[in-house]
Amino acid sequence: MKIITTHTDPDFDAFSSAVAAQRIYPDHEIIISGHLSRQLTDFLGAYFPSLSYHLLKKIELKSIESLIVVDCSEKDRIPEEIIEKLKGKLFFYDHHGIQMNTKGVFKERGSCTTLMCEELKKNKINITPTEASFFATSIFRETKNFTLMTTTHKDLEITSWLLRNNASLEIISNYIENELTYNQQEILETIISNVENFKLNGVNVGISLIKVENFPPNIVEMAENAWKQLKYDNLVLAFSKVKKMIIIARYKREDINFKDVFKDASVSIHPYITIAHIEVDEPESYIEQVKKRIKKNAFEFVTAEDIMSAPVRTVLSKMPVHEASKIMENTGHSGLPVIKDNKVVGVITLKDVQKAMKHELKEKKVEELMNTKLVTVKKSDSVNKALLKMVENDVGRVLVLDEGILSGIITRTDIMRSSFISKSTTNKVFEKKSLPPVTVNIKELLEARIPSQILTILRFIGIVGSEINMPVFVVGGFVRDVLLNRKNYDVDIVVEGDSMTFSRAFKKYFEVKIVDHPEFLTSSIFFKNGFRIDVTTARTEYYEKPAVLPNVEVSTIRKDLYRRDFSINAMAIKLNQEEFGLLYDFFGSRRDLSRGIIRTLYNLSFVEDPTRILRAIRFEQRFGFIIEERTLEMLEHFTEEGYLENVTGQRIREELEKILEEPEPFKGIKRMYELNVLQHIFSGSSINSRKIECLGNAVKRQKHYSQINVNPKLFYIVIMILYFDAKEENVKNVIDRYGLPDRIEDWINKSWRLKQKIQEKEKLSYAQLYDILKRPKDEIIVTVDSCFNKEISEKIRNYLILYEKSKPSTTGRDLIEQFNIQEGPQIREILNALYKARIEGLSENKEKEFVKEYLKGGI
Repeated sequence: MKIITTHTDPDFDAFSSAVAAQRIYPDHEIIISGHLSRQLTDFLGAYFPSLSYHLLKKIELKSIESLIVVDCSEKDRIPEEIIEKLKGKLFFYDHHGIQMNTKGVFKERGSCTTLMCEELKKNKINITPTEASFFATSIFRETKNFTLMTTTHKDLEITSWLLRNNASLEIISNYIENELTYNQQEILETIISNVENFKLNGVNVGISLIKVENFPPNIVEMAENAWKQLKYDNLVLAFSKVKKMIIIARYKREDINFKDVFKDASVSIHPYITIAHIEVDEPESYIEQVKKRIKKNAFEFVTAEDIMSAPVRTVLSKMPVHEASKIMENTGHSGLPVIKDNKVVGVITLKDVQKAMKHELKEKKVEELMNTKLVTVKKSDSVNKALLKMVENDVGRVLVLDEGILSGIITRTDIMRSSFISKSTTNKVFEKKSLPPVTVNIKELLEARIPSQILTILRFIGIVGSEINMPVFVVGGFVRDVLLNRKNYDVDIVVEGDSMTFSRAFKKYFEVKIVDHPEFLTSSIFFKNGFRIDVTTARTEYYEKPAVLPNVEVSTIRKDLYRRDFSINAMAIKLNQEEFGLLYDFFGSRRDLSRGIIRTLYNLSFVEDPTRILRAIRFEQRFGFIIEERTLEMLEHFTEEGYLENVTGQRIREELEKILEEPEPFKGIKRMYELNVLQHIFSGSSINSRKIECLGNAVKRQKHYSQINVNPKLFYIVIMILYFDAKEENVKNVIDRYGLPDRIEDWINKSWRLKQKIQEKEKLSYAQLYDILKRPKDEIIVTVDSCFNKEISEKIRNYLILYEKSKPSTTGRDLIEQFNIQEGPQIREILNALYKARIEGLSENKEKEFVKEYLKGGI
């Protein structure tokens, strides 16, 4: 016999690895020991009903001349019945990278299926879409959607290859949730109940020893689940089985040198996870050795209390900004805690104070500009924890609290000056942790989500940048929407260099038109097919006054991103050949994107550009996000302070029209009303809930009206409804502010009159609607319609359909020539009567009879 097998109770990864192995060894049979999970059984039944495999307990084994073992590197994990019959070669495939004096392929991968697919790809073996879906599902499950620390870039590369081989995302999505077996759940509960906790200078360590009959599948995932539930800085899980141990150490950061802790074992090291295999007679005794080694190999950390500055200089929440500025100037502090009612309520930074002073806001209270997000540690916490909090929150200081009372403050300078570095095993540990992890390569994501034509252009942009030694990035909304998997073909490029020089270099490769804008440090590239790329020199902006357009200066990509409106729009992807696909995230943008948060990058963002108030609402409603708490406070505060009124009408109108172009514009309108924004940009309009209801009607019904060729400008509709009952002076002011045509005033008045006439009718016939409406402008129709309930709205819409269908063929000239009627008001009277009759059902061939009867006085 020639057999392919794996460990007992195989999971998706083990089973799919066996299926992949059979493609490489088609003359081998798959034999499985133990049980399959319900999900795996369901999957095989649904998508592999004809797959041939045997359960060990149901087959009589003969002499085995070839045995292929997948997802396993230890002979004693193979069922004894199989080993007893083995007379020939034994070959392993395993992804844990540990070779126990055995022949095989051993590579560090997040999934054994990845390793097997690499073999399929290398041997140019074609796979079916069903196989591709199975393999991809297994990789997703084994890596926990690529979030386990054992995941490698190879797992992503192979998954991309599987998707190109028609792996179904629909199938994958149905099976990616891993179910723990009853046995695994029991083991997990044992881990949690057995864990022993001790502290090393503020660093938590948990250790748990679990004795098992067989090593469980998904052992790394179980360790990950336990680590997340127990929330230890470092967790060591030891699985013991008859003289053998597998030990998994999972940690948040490199507080402990686990390579030395497990120096007598076979060790596999991954980012933030170490796996050790060892043979021992007494597992309890070995764990005691591990504890001693942990203490010996733990980096010595001082605590927050050891290096904090105390007492802390503070400012009061009601203190004017100019006083806080003086304190900072005298003390040299770049940030101060803010106190209200003897409690810390925020932090005010030098940067915010300087901006406030520049914008003549020196009399503002500190509480109006402070950052209310408090980044804190306890006295007993390690300095390492304080540093990580600074990095994670992009702040320069953390507050030290003792039972809620402010005890001290720690800055990066405090950490650098402390004995933290000298006490560490290596300076590199500190260097890594003091730099924020701002980059991640998403090349595979770009290839999967961006149309090939645009991707090719982006690659060429990178090639050009590399040729002229100029860092080049795609930035802003394009990057955001790639991560959200939304279509966005507005490509904005930023170069650390001269944008016009870059555009001229790019022109060598493509037949394009270049338009330079030297005053803005920008250049536009136009392709023949209409595609456009805007290239900008990396720049920083400074505002001479609030609410005016900024001055710009050449800068770096980080400073360029810092000037952006919100964190979710402040990311860049590098395009140069050597780093193509490298995502730059300096400000926690991905975190905000994953949490669905709209957050400004600094407190005075709305002061410097109040149109960001409207953009915040637009993005919030477009993506179904929420505006971050402090950002919302600032938005409401500076709205009430009247900063929107200082912006030109043209800029406000541009932002409003973008909101109205959204797929669901009423959401934005309603949110502007809730936040009191509408009331500030349309002063003198007496906005109330009834008008907002009418706007909702207008937006919803516009879809129906577009089907009958009624296509008003929605911005005009908003003005007409909001200013329905406004004073003439206020109407003229809004027309002037937003550059509207003067006729809008007449349309508002006419809409009001028509609405009144319709309201006066107890029962509304189509003939009466003709008398009232005739066929007014589209904006007037929709404005009037919005004031009424659904029944009358449908009546008006049906009337318009009839109006278009029922136009009489008889003309005024016909009346003069055929009925000898003199020119004058009678002709208009007859034609109106005829039009009403047609609307009420008169057929075209009865028009002449109708006119005769009308002239006789019979109608």
